[in-house]
Amino acid sequence: MDVERRDMDYHVNLTNLDINVLCGYWNPNHTQLPLATPVKGPVEETFSLNCDRSGHFRDNPKVIDHVLFERGKEGPVVTVSAYALTHLLSDREFWVTRYDWENKIWIRRVEEQTPGK
Repeated sequence: MDVERRDMDYHVNLTNLDINVLCGYWNPNHTQLPLATPVKGPVEETFSLNCDRSGHFRDNPKVIDHVLFERGKEGPVVTVSAYALTHLLSDREFWVTRYDWENKIWIRRVEEQTPGK
């Protein structure tokens, strides 16, 4: 996972492996693991990303387009529905939503980086 902040927008790049780890598809027990990384940009902060597979997630009034954005002590804590992440794996290259009235989170699926290239 790689996160960059441009102006006030967050640009999150996820590989297929990142998405599988977030959703818990990578192991037989379907254990979901959150991901966290420092944000590249003008402010020092850590971006935490989680996946939610519960049906109650979409009932939360703070959820916008399958994404919940909250501010933690270290930086943004973002939860994305498994529905949105699965679409990134199958047929979409990006998922975008607003986290406030003006600013956006862009979540993109990127190809795996080959070492040495």
